[in-house]
Amino acid sequence: MLASRGYKPQKVELVRRWFTGEFPPRQMPLILMRIGSAYYSRPSLGLVARELIRGQWRSKMRPEPLIFAGRHLLNGWTVMDRLGEITAPTLIIAGRDDFIFPPQHQRELAAAIPRARLQIIDRAGHNPHAEQPAEVMQAVRDFISA
Repeated sequence: MLASRGYKPQKVELVRRWFTGEFPPRQMPLILMRIGSAYYSRPSLGLVARELIRGQWRSKMRPEPLIFAGRHLLNGWTVMDRLGEITAPTLIIAGRDDFIFPPQHQRELAAAIPRARLQIIDRAGHNPHAEQPAEVMQAVRDFISA
């Protein structure tokens, strides 16, 4: 998907390595810095600075669990066959430019959950709440009030 969006082969390969856990722990910060822009619709230093100021990067990431999950837990893992069991009202919010869970995958997810509502956020990648917070909050308010 990243290649089809014009990303260079080096970045596509880094993303593949990231999600399959094919990197040594010491490379995690460097790889994350190099692929981080793919998570956003329109990446910028200003956006990252705003997120840092608002405390959105407080989690402490450790490479070992991510590497283990990529190598052993995530390959072939799915819950798609169990989504029909969800009975709670469900709002699915997705960024139109999300490369990890693109809109076509979000539509499949929403179709599999009974009465789920899907809201695709324009000009947003994997973190629509960071890129388009007003639109995300409006979608949540509309969902809750319905």
